[in-house]
Amino acid sequence: LEAQCRLVGALQCAAAVGLIAGLFLPWIGQAAAGGLALMMLVALAVRIRIRDSLVQMLPAAGYLALNALLCVVGF
Repeated sequence: LEAQCRLVGALQCAAAVGLIAGLFLPWIGQAAAGGLALMMLVALAVRIRIRDSLVQMLPAAGYLALNALLCVVGF
């Protein structure tokens, strides 16, 4: 479990770097946003599975929408 947490953290850091790089190379930013959108989709599915309240799901849903928009529309 610890290795999985480290992997997810490393991927999140890489995606953050990708979003910043997207200011200069938009295709990298779009790819990073797509990866983050996929991660947030899984996070939202986990929240639904553990029966969190709607309020607890809102951050995951908001970040999913924001990253999906950045992935499709671009920077």
